[in-house]
Amino acid sequence: MDFEPVSDVIAESRMEGTSLVIVPVGDITAANAPETRQEVLALVAEHTPNRVVFNLNRASFCDSSGVAVLVEALSKLPPAYRKRGVWVAEAAQRVRGMIEICRLTSILNLADSEAEALNA
Repeated sequence: MDFEPVSDVIAESRMEGTSLVIVPVGDITAANAPETRQEVLALVAEHTPNRVVFNLNRASFCDSSGVAVLVEALSKLPPAYRKRGVWVAEAAQRVRGMIEICRLTSILNLADSEAEALNA
C-alpha cells in the first residue's frame, strides 16, 4: 500500500473505533523527540481516543527521549483508560528492550501485532 507520510516523523495515523493508531517512521531519538511529541500530543488532543497504539514497524530505534513521548501520550488519555491505554506494537527487539530495561511494561503494554493491541 503506497501512502504519503503525515510528516517527517509520523508515517500514518488513523482511528480504529475508539483507538488511535500512530505509526512513527525512522528512529525516535532526542534529535526528533520534540517534533514527535508535538505531533503525537496534537493527534491525541484532536481525536480524544481511549487507547493509543504505537505501531513501531517503521521505527528501528527508540532512545529514552522517544520512550518519554510514548509515556506522555498516556498522561493525555482520560483517567479511566490509562491503565491499559498505551500499546506498543510490532516493535523491533531493541525497542522492546529499551521499554523493558526502563521497567515501563507496567504502564506501556507490549503487543506482537497491531491487531493484538487493538483487541486486547
